[in-house]
Amino acid sequence: DRTYLVNQPSRDINPTDANGTGVEFAGMYPDQITILNDGTIVASFAERLAFAPDYLSPNSLSYTAGIWTSTDGGNSWIDRSSVNGTGSDLFNGGHDMYYTQGNLLTTEGFSVTVDPNDPAQNTWYATTFFYGTQPYGTIYKTTNRGQSWTNWTSWPNGTTGYYVGQAEGLWIQPGGKIMLATTKNGLYYTPDYTAATPVFYNVQNFPFDGNPSFKIVSDPFNSNKVYVTTFGDGIWQADLSQLGVPGIVKNVAVATMSSSEAMVSWAITAP
Repeated sequence: DRTYLVNQPSRDINPTDANGTGVEFAGMYPDQITILNDGTIVASFAERLAFAPDYLSPNSLSYTAGIWTSTDGGNSWIDRSSVNGTGSDLFNGGHDMYYTQGNLLTTEGFSVTVDPNDPAQNTWYATTFFYGTQPYGTIYKTTNRGQSWTNWTSWPNGTTGYYVGQAEGLWIQPGGKIMLATTKNGLYYTPDYTAATPVFYNVQNFPFDGNPSFKIVSDPFNSNKVYVTTFGDGIWQADLSQLGVPGIVKNVAVATMSSSEAMVSWAITAP
């Protein structure tokens, strides 16, 4: 038996018009549904390109992405996409997608991961993702079920090197501290997501390393076994216990810098 939810999540996505009713948005691109132990539904909606006369972000994205919750089986919804919790930042202050210190949830929100190590299920992580080539983004964290969010980790515009900012999905080790992140640049992990500033490392032996990876789930019967989907490279299984194996040091070299200094360099093949 199938029932279409008549009351879809809504938002007034055009602040320049006069209606202010929210009827302009009606759940266009639902991407993920999570149901909590108390029956709360958490729904995430992905981005879409907008076209005139739609109200556009500076990058021609609509403000239809984000996170909504329902406590009555989907009959009514609460918009939980405001980072500061007041709703004043739903349009990111007029900034574009490169403004990672603002609110990207309403244009690039993608997935929500509920922390399995929070018995109350109040702690969530929300990812942002853009289908184009730009890599900059933010992962947000809430400890009050989306009433407000903090910028947990981001890849700011213009930053050199690689940071985990955009992510298609996250996976948290139940009873542990490992977090895995699937990104458009491959699979990444941090050994301690509870750290004040988590550090992510590239899983270098993941097949087709550097190519996009998408969804990640674990085997409910074997917590060390995870499955990762990719963009065109198939589905892969990994042994989580191997992430703790020390990397292999190679190409050790010593260069004389002065009569009293020497520089030692090496490369490490990570797990």
